[in-house]
Amino acid sequence: MCEIDVHLLVKITFAVKYLGTMITKMYLAHRPMIFFIILILGDALALNPLNDQNRTAEDAFEDLANRFLALVEKIISIVKVIVSQISRIAYTLVGMVGVLLYFSRFNKRIGMDLMKGAIILAIIVEVIFPFLT
Repeated sequence: MCEIDVHLLVKITFAVKYLGTMITKMYLAHRPMIFFIILILGDALALNPLNDQNRTAEDAFEDLANRFLALVEKIISIVKVIVSQISRIAYTLVGMVGVLLYFSRFNKRIGMDLMKGAIILAIIVEVIFPFLT
């Protein structure tokens, strides 16, 4: 019989694991969105084993499609919330800078333009954006 060196096998396993971890860290260090998507997709798209006798491959793929659609809906709802929060911060800051520039008489024209832009952005975010989604 062929004897297997257990210590060598353990060392090879740890080396491969370490190498994979390092490659993953280097690749994903500047790509946090990819890392986020990989974490979500790994859990959401995992196929359940076909342990039920009446379950077919079509049922498994239908389950996979339903999970994928639920995942996409969840990501879209998260993106909607993030965009609305960022745009609220943006129009608030732009409006405050516009008011500061206008009333300090440092640059009235740019201050007025910033206030108009903040009002337009606020109308888009608070009135039009909820009707589109």
